[in-house]
Amino acid sequence: MKTQNFNQDHTVGKDAEYAAIQYMAEYHIDDLSAVTIHDTKEQQKTGDATFAFKNGDVRTYDMKFGRKKYKSFYAEIWSNYGHRPGWLVTENVDYIVQTFGNNDFYITIDFDKLRSGLKLRYDASHADIRYAEVNCDYSISKQHNVSSTGKTLNTGQTINIPWSAMKPFITSVQALDGGKLVQKSFTDFLLA
Repeated sequence: MKTQNFNQDHTVGKDAEYAAIQYMAEYHIDDLSAVTIHDTKEQQKTGDATFAFKNGDVRTYDMKFGRKKYKSFYAEIWSNYGHRPGWLVTENVDYIVQTFGNNDFYITIDFDKLRSGLKLRYDASHADIRYAEVNCDYSISKQHNVSSTGKTLNTGQTINIPWSAMKPFITSVQALDGGKLVQKSFTDFLLA
């Protein structure tokens, strides 16, 4: 079981997620009419930002930061195992943007397609989550979230989807190049 220092990871992650919002906004700058960055309470349900486009589209994004690219995408099914569902079922966003500390890729994931592919939905019941756990095609792992003093805060659980199996859910792949996001291929990402 993995142990994560919640306080340290939360601070590093928030800084990286804010930077991701800025890079994504710059990437879409010619098409945007507004960007709204959500406060912490809003983020728990509606993600990190809402992008309003000139064509009338409105999209919500939740930025996820990983210290490094692992072989799998970790979708949090339980925030506190058996008690509090994770962001996979509690957030009502259009897209997840996964970024990494050890490379420059930005992976945009259609959140509804991902949930549907895992036989879950927004605001799923505990019974629905338990069903998905038992009938999941992917491995599941737990992690202890500890405070800076080492005290266990909770035990989370993730569904670990290999990146190679994520292609049906990914809408775009970009990477930072010279301080700007540029389009890349899914294969570029897998080989990075």
